Amino acid sequence: MALLVVAGLCITSCDSDDNNENNGGDIRDINVTAISALGLYQEDFIDDGTDIFLITLANVKISGQINDPIIAGKGEIVFVQLMANTKELGELPVGTYKVVIAKSDFKDGACLGEFCGYLTTNEDGTPNKDNKSFQSGTITIARTGSTYTVSVDVVLSNKLTLTASYEGEIEFMPVFESTLTKDQVVDVAGYPGTVDFFTNPRTDDGNKTPIPANIWYFHTMKMIASGQENEPNTDAIILYLLAPDNFIFTDGMPVGTYTIKDEYEAGQYIALPGSKSTDGQNNLLHSWYLHFPADREAALGGTPLVSGTVKVSKEGDIYTIELDGLDDAFPVQHKVTGTWTGKVTYTNQGEMKAAAKVSMFVPTPFLDRAF
Repeated sequence: MALLVVAGLCITSCDSDDNNENNGGDIRDINVTAISALGLYQEDFIDDGTDIFLITLANVKISGQINDPIIAGKGEIVFVQLMANTKELGELPVGTYKVVIAKSDFKDGACLGEFCGYLTTNEDGTPNKDNKSFQSGTITIARTGSTYTVSVDVVLSNKLTLTASYEGEIEFMPVFESTLTKDQVVDVAGYPGTVDFFTNPRTDDGNKTPIPANIWYFHTMKMIASGQENEPNTDAIILYLLAPDNFIFTDGMPVGTYTIKDEYEAGQYIALPGSKSTDGQNNLLHSWYLHFPADREAALGGTPLVSGTVKVSKEGDIYTIELDGLDDAFPVQHKVTGTWTGKVTYTNQGEMKAAAKVSMFVPTPFLDRAF
């Protein structure tokens, strides 16, 4: 889940020139006074109660989500990413956070410099490709009641110094991955269905405890003739089904109702909720709805399935899979429903290899568009 904070804010610079280094190489200070902020957090970043907090400050009205904000016009943006051990979910602890460069130093009380920065926006609100990351300095957080005071004092990657301040409310909202804006009926009629079968899955909590289940990794999608790419403007479903391990490969995918949840008990039928890999690659894991756009240059529409049910039935060698799921959107989730019917092609992948548990960095606002 993810949260999002939306509010307006104002920034002023001590110089009206652009913010690149001048020809003489002199340092020119940038002073930012913010009047509104957006906030977001990712809970339990490294499974020890440590959360990630993102704050974006701007001198123009901002609305929408922090990782894809709607910016009203020309302005300046300051954004920071902080790590903190929290006592209350979604509440940023007060204190001074130090800018660090090495990811190994990104721990409680730190700000990762490469995911923090300063940039400007155009009249239409689009960011310029002038982002400058933080190289050193501090971000200080104070709080009285619901009012936060944010003080930024850093050196940027172009050797300019930046000071920024904000005083006001910040509503931190949880991270979510869904790209849906309304309920979705999935269209996968007539698509081929395949299942990868795995045995001996293990927990990824460090203990690698064996799970008394086998994995039936179902996916249906439409490929172009070469088989190398998905057909444009098509849907896809990926379902990571766990069923009791007395069902083996030659039995075929077990029929029954699978509950979408992330805890397995012996004898249960479950579908693991959608998530992303924690190796820095952000690969899609487990159960997802996908939409491949007509424009191949457009972003893939990815929606993790985090709750609901998957019903599997069979007549002869024809399977029917009925999806009745929910995405991870906040504060209102969207329904994802659809039915697939057809024959299943199986591949026996053998024993599942347990993956190591590693941390994942939260995407920072603007970075993809600013570079």
